Amino acid sequence: MKRLVAILLMLAGAAGLLAAAEQTVDVVYLKDGSVLRGTIVERQTYPVEGILLRTGDGLDIPIPMDKIKRITQETAGGEGMGELPGMGGALIDPYAFEVNLLGFLQFGPFARFHFRAGDGLTVAPHVRVGYAGLLPWVLFDNPDIGVGVSVLGFFPAAGNNRIYAGGFAEVSLNLEQNLIITGGGNAGYRFRFPGGRYWNVGGFAGIFYDTWYELTYFFAMVELAWGKEF
Repeated sequence: MKRLVAILLMLAGAAGLLAAAEQTVDVVYLKDGSVLRGTIVERQTYPVEGILLRTGDGLDIPIPMDKIKRITQETAGGEGMGELPGMGGALIDPYAFEVNLLGFLQFGPFARFHFRAGDGLTVAPHVRVGYAGLLPWVLFDNPDIGVGVSVLGFFPAAGNNRIYAGGFAEVSLNLEQNLIITGGGNAGYRFRFPGGRYWNVGGFAGIFYDTWYELTYFFAMVELAWGKEF
């Protein structure tokens, strides 16, 4: 009888441990590097969008979404269960600045400043210095300098990275003071790192029109840009 009771107690204890291990915990990774664990009890929309996290000791912590890098779930035993859909924080930070370094070997480096215009949408004016690029000298011996704007959409990718795609338009003046009108598409992959730093790996393609000679050219340019979100 005592042996039977002992076996039943062991089975009950094992079942309790198994149930505890199957319980899930929400894990919130903040952009400042902090990690919070608990249970998300509420998704808030007012006065700011965010979540209410209840910690293991019963403390309720409101967390704005723009402070969140990503949210995952894990079992009580510490086993990860993946990122929660739609709970990874803002797709993109409010501002970003980048420089396309590979432009020195192509149609000129450009500096671009992103303003977030919506969830995953940015408007980004830029300046491109064709005088500092190799191809305008080699192909035309007539470099230019231009200003323009891009509209890009950002989409979730592996981890905290992003896929982006959109279009751009630009006007420029070349060495002969001819007006050049350029338009096309831009797409690529943003590798995001701690502290807001990132690398864009992608490309540009489109057409540009020389208003003096009335000539149209097709072009393509590889993008390798270093930047920082903030």
